[in-house]
Amino acid sequence: MSVILPYAVSSNFEKLTGRANYDTWKVAIRYHLEDRESYAVCITATENAEKDRKARSALVSSVPSAVIKEIQSCENAKEMWDRLSKLYEDKNPNRFVSLVL
Repeated sequence: MSVILPYAVSSNFEKLTGRANYDTWKVAIRYHLEDRESYAVCITATENAEKDRKARSALVSSVPSAVIKEIQSCENAKEMWDRLSKLYEDKNPNRFVSLVL
Protein backbone atom coordinates (compact mmCIF):
# COMPACT_ATOMS: atom_id res chain seq x y z
CA MET A 1 0.00 0.00 0.00
CA SER A 2 1.44 3.37 -0.96
CA VAL A 3 0.91 6.58 0.93
CA ILE A 4 0.19 9.77 -0.99
CA LEU A 5 1.72 12.83 0.62
CA PRO A 6 -0.01 16.12 -0.21
CA TYR A 7 3.17 18.07 -0.93
CA ALA A 8 5.22 15.19 -2.27
CA VAL A 9 7.64 15.66 -5.11
CA SER A 10 6.61 14.28 -8.50
CA SER A 11 7.36 10.68 -9.37
CA ASN A 12 10.02 11.70 -11.92
CA PHE A 13 11.99 13.58 -9.25
CA GLU A 14 15.35 11.87 -8.69
CA LYS A 15 15.43 10.55 -5.15
CA LEU A 16 18.45 10.92 -2.91
CA THR A 17 20.61 7.82 -3.20
CA GLY A 18 23.60 8.91 -1.14
CA ARG A 19 26.70 11.05 -1.53
CA ALA A 20 26.82 10.28 -5.24
CA ASN A 21 23.79 12.45 -6.02
CA TYR A 22 23.42 14.51 -2.85
CA ASP A 23 24.60 17.77 -4.43
CA THR A 24 22.16 17.60 -7.35
CA TRP A 25 19.34 16.33 -5.10
CA LYS A 26 19.94 19.23 -2.71
CA VAL A 27 19.60 21.80 -5.50
CA ALA A 28 16.49 20.14 -6.94
CA ILE A 29 14.72 19.75 -3.59
CA ARG A 30 15.64 23.32 -2.64
CA TYR A 31 13.92 24.68 -5.76
CA HIS A 32 10.94 22.41 -5.12
CA LEU A 33 10.65 23.71 -1.56
CA GLU A 34 11.15 27.34 -2.62
CA ASP A 35 8.35 26.93 -5.17
CA ARG A 36 6.07 25.88 -2.30
CA GLU A 37 7.42 28.61 -0.01
CA SER A 38 8.74 26.01 2.40
CA TYR A 39 12.52 26.14 2.05
CA ALA A 40 13.05 28.71 4.81
CA VAL A 41 11.82 26.25 7.46
CA CYS A 42 14.62 23.88 6.45
CA ILE A 43 17.36 26.37 7.27
CA THR A 44 15.79 28.30 10.14
CA ALA A 45 13.71 26.94 12.99
CA THR A 46 10.20 28.33 12.78
CA GLU A 47 6.81 27.92 14.35
CA ASN A 48 4.98 27.90 10.99
CA ALA A 49 3.37 24.46 11.21
CA GLU A 50 1.92 24.47 7.70
CA LYS A 51 5.21 25.29 5.97
CA ASP A 52 7.03 22.80 8.16
CA ARG A 53 4.51 20.09 7.23
CA LYS A 54 4.91 20.89 3.52
CA ALA A 55 8.69 20.72 3.79
CA ARG A 56 8.68 17.46 5.75
CA SER A 57 6.30 15.91 3.22
CA ALA A 58 8.53 16.92 0.33
CA LEU A 59 11.70 15.70 2.04
CA VAL A 60 10.24 12.32 2.98
CA SER A 61 8.89 11.78 -0.54
CA SER A 62 12.27 12.58 -2.09
CA VAL A 63 14.30 9.92 -0.27
CA PRO A 64 14.15 6.10 -0.31
CA SER A 65 12.85 4.04 2.61
CA ALA A 66 16.33 3.39 3.97
CA VAL A 67 16.93 7.13 4.32
CA ILE A 68 13.52 7.73 5.88
CA LYS A 69 14.70 5.54 8.74
CA GLU A 70 17.52 8.04 9.30
CA ILE A 71 15.18 11.05 9.55
CA GLN A 72 11.98 9.61 11.00
CA SER A 73 12.81 10.72 14.53
CA CYS A 74 13.33 14.34 13.48
CA GLU A 75 10.68 16.67 14.86
CA ASN A 76 10.76 19.30 12.13
CA ALA A 77 12.01 20.04 8.62
CA LYS A 78 15.13 21.82 9.86
CA GLU A 79 16.20 18.75 11.83
CA MET A 80 15.60 16.59 8.75
CA TRP A 81 17.58 18.96 6.51
CA ASP A 82 20.46 19.13 8.99
CA ARG A 83 20.50 15.34 9.44
CA LEU A 84 20.60 14.72 5.68
CA SER A 85 23.36 17.29 5.32
CA LYS A 86 25.38 15.63 8.08
CA LEU A 87 24.91 12.19 6.51
CA TYR A 88 25.59 13.00 2.87
CA GLU A 89 27.41 16.30 2.46
CA ASP A 90 31.08 15.80 1.74
CA LYS A 91 32.93 18.11 4.11
CA ASN A 92 36.16 16.14 4.30
CA PRO A 93 38.96 18.75 4.39
CA ASN A 94 41.49 16.07 3.47
CA ARG A 95 39.84 15.23 0.17
CA PHE A 96 41.47 16.68 -2.88
CA VAL A 97 41.02 16.51 -6.61
CA SER A 98 43.81 15.45 -8.89
CA LEU A 99 43.85 16.73 -12.43
CA VAL A 100 45.21 14.47 -15.13
CA LEU A 101 46.57 16.40 -18.09
